[in-house]
This record gives sequence, structure tokens and C-alpha cells, in this order.
Amino acid sequence: MMTLDLIEKVKEIGGELRVEGNQLKYRLPSGSERLVELIREKKMAIVTALTRPLIKNDEDYMNILRKLYVLARRIEAGEESLLKEYDELERLVLLYQGLI
Repeated sequence: MMTLDLIEKVKEIGGELRVEGNQLKYRLPSGSERLVELIREKKMAIVTALTRPLIKNDEDYMNILRKLYVLARRIEAGEESLLKEYDELERLVLLYQGLI
């Protein structure tokens, strides 16, 4: 599972991830042992994602929207290998917008 997917999954199940100092803190519903394992494996990537967002301002946001547009056109033209990259960028935009 990719880092952004993991962060999204934690939110979906009503859990919480936060950084205090340089430590990752989490709260998860009972029965989430597999997620605890994944969180421990991806601790540094999660801390980075939570403390250093890839979209820092409106200019970054617009650049990613432009890249999404270009990727969408290329995917429509048959370059389906770009779907994963498109999905990751789309998640960043949704995180920035506060929709996930």
C-alpha cells in the first residue's frame, strides 16, 4: 500500500495520524492490527507526507492541475501506464482541497 493510500485508509476508518515533534502518533479502531504494521513500516514516509506537503501554495496546486490535464490527455491517447501517476497526483489535489 502506498503512503497516501495508507493515510487515506486511516481517515476512512475513523483513525487519526499526527506528528508531534519528530514522532508519529496514531489512533486506530480496534481490529486494525494490519494497519498498525503498515504504519510502522512506512513511518518515515508518513511523517514526511504529513509535515512536508507536496502542494505548499496555489502555484504548486496549479502546476499539478496542469500536469493532471496533460496526463489525462496522454491516457486518453492510449498511454494507460500513466494511470498510477495520475491517481497519485489526483490524491494530492484532493488532500490539498481537504476532500480526503
